[in-house]
Amino acid sequence: MNRCAAITNAGGRCSRYVNASKQYCYAHDPERGEERKRNAAKAGSVKTGPAEIQEIKREIRRIVKDVEKGDIQTGRASLMIQGLGSLRYFIELERRIKETDELEQRLEQLEGAQPSGGGRDPRGGRTWPR
Repeated sequence: MNRCAAITNAGGRCSRYVNASKQYCYAHDPERGEERKRNAAKAGSVKTGPAEIQEIKREIRRIVKDVEKGDIQTGRASLMIQGLGSLRYFIELERRIKETDELEQRLEQLEGAQPSGGGRDPRGGRTWPR
């Protein structure tokens, strides 16, 4: 297997291995620049995390206190908490989408690093189908 021909920002050679027919890994291949930009834009658009979860928890606590004080009726509080539950669902969905996108990108990198040779690995195994 060959190593990526790119030079890193630190001045050293990239340590990733590439397919014999490739010169660069996924991260450095100029032909895949637009694809990397699209993937980065998708990943950057998902900005969920502990801060949003903490905000939901604070809001639920506030609602509970307001119910205890009599400032909010229980029916309305229930509806508000259901809405926050829906928000929690979408935060989790965004997290899963981001995780899936990252795994797909890693899989593409691994597939790009597989040697070509008619479906045979020089070490005796079979390569992944393309």
